[in-house]
Amino acid sequence: MATIENSYKTQIGARILMMINTPGETYQYTVDQNIKCLESIRKKFVYLSVKPLVPFPGTSIWNNPEQFGVSIKTRDFSQYNMWMYQLGKNGKKKCNEESVLRIHNMTERQQKENLIRMTKYTETLPETQRG
Repeated sequence: MATIENSYKTQIGARILMMINTPGETYQYTVDQNIKCLESIRKKFVYLSVKPLVPFPGTSIWNNPEQFGVSIKTRDFSQYNMWMYQLGKNGKKKCNEESVLRIHNMTERQQKENLIRMTKYTETLPETQRG
């Protein structure tokens, strides 16, 4: 938070990248805390991007997902989507609700709900502030 505050005071446009569906995440509570934090600095950053965590080959989470309380649904990288949105059949952006990680302390439905809630929050920001 101090970094965002200092960036704002010195007129440096802070860009925030948040990851969702990460190890240790809990149903509703994590998203509630994320939103609470973002609301406290809402006008002090220039851009917010929320993305699902994607495990890359060679990283600790890729090599030992069980240590992180997750499993990897597929290791076929062509199935990965690293973006929150994708174009729907009608050409409009729609939320990508799938994650390649399965968090063991949540159901897949709970993971989707967390992802959707964060996406809906970002949609409350001005168009220029979200990605």
